[in-house]
Amino acid sequence: MAQPPSAAKSRPYSDHDFTFYTSRGGASTETGSATVMPQERAVSPEGKPRNGDRQAVAPSPAHGVEMRMAPNRKSRLILVLRLYVGDHEMPKQVLNVPGVATPLSPFNHVVRAGDFVFVSSQLSVNLATHTLLPGDIVSQTRQALENLKLLLAGCGASLDDIVKTTVYMRDVGAFHAMNQVYGEYFQQDTAPTRVTIQASSPLPGIDLEIDAVAHVPA
Repeated sequence: MAQPPSAAKSRPYSDHDFTFYTSRGGASTETGSATVMPQERAVSPEGKPRNGDRQAVAPSPAHGVEMRMAPNRKSRLILVLRLYVGDHEMPKQVLNVPGVATPLSPFNHVVRAGDFVFVSSQLSVNLATHTLLPGDIVSQTRQALENLKLLLAGCGASLDDIVKTTVYMRDVGAFHAMNQVYGEYFQQDTAPTRVTIQASSPLPGIDLEIDAVAHVPA
């Protein structure tokens, strides 16, 4: 039988290591570094269960947890959880690459967050002038990848640092032609993960865009 909260041992929590206790029915379940129970049951000061079972929320290992016990007018003890979500050591930093014009729309080409660099979808365009360069799928794929390479180089990185790409194609029927060019830039044994999606570009004459996430420790 689970101990009432008043009888359970407690210890300080940190963002990545914690355990919490309350009186609940059923066996405990381990989730990451947290110990949770399938159901929460409010208890009286004598340790007897009250009505009103509540479904427990299982925090992930990256969350911190704080436990408070507060009596209401019926003397129930209420477990209050405060979850702290996210990595607070990843401030966003916009990276401006020399020779690349500022986008006309409200976005940036490259943003760093922690050890990751996020590159907006690139297409067949001259980055210095924002002039579209229409062409067949082969030329558009090559130009998009050259733009990715240029932007990463301006941040002290390279295509080898990319861990994920997303390819947006107006017509996935041209996948083979795109893939042939793509394979010139990424080798099978070191290629990043990739998702290919059929999607129309809002820009006339543009049939392909590619975005990327790179791991570039500061």
